[in-house]
Amino acid sequence: MKWFAGLLLITLPWALYAAQPKEHYGQWSGMVAEPGGKGSFSRYQVTINILPGEITVDYPSLGCGGHLVPLPRKGRHLGFREHLEYGLEQCAKGGRTELFLISPELAAYQWYDAEGRLRAEGMLKRRRQVVMFKQQQGGNTHAYSRGHLSALAGVHHGGVGGA
Repeated sequence: MKWFAGLLLITLPWALYAAQPKEHYGQWSGMVAEPGGKGSFSRYQVTINILPGEITVDYPSLGCGGHLVPLPRKGRHLGFREHLEYGLEQCAKGGRTELFLISPELAAYQWYDAEGRLRAEGMLKRRRQVVMFKQQQGGNTHAYSRGHLSALAGVHHGGVGGA
């Protein structure tokens, strides 16, 4: 029975994510601001890739990033638990990322530290949209960004999130 509880803890976040509408799939990026001392702000780039079965975050100017584990969705509000995988010395660990979908191409971004304090916020634009389709052979679902579809015409393998 313990193995079942462990399996549930591992698969539940992805089951919650998979049940969500796909309008938020794609690459979202933009500049965010984090308050510093004496009324100053530091600004840095955030890129979030939301694909079927995989959500990653990258902070290029900070040199860190990793993956995001989805939390239960509330309407247009998306929440994620952050798990950094590289650049651990440069960035705070254990944060929570929140996106509020304002339009199909714009989302408000907020990042909370491990104690639940709002530490950074900004706006992210969708840079790439992901298109989902099923292949006729094998019925596997694949996701491609719109820019890659023309280059992949006639290809029967590969793709992000495909098997």
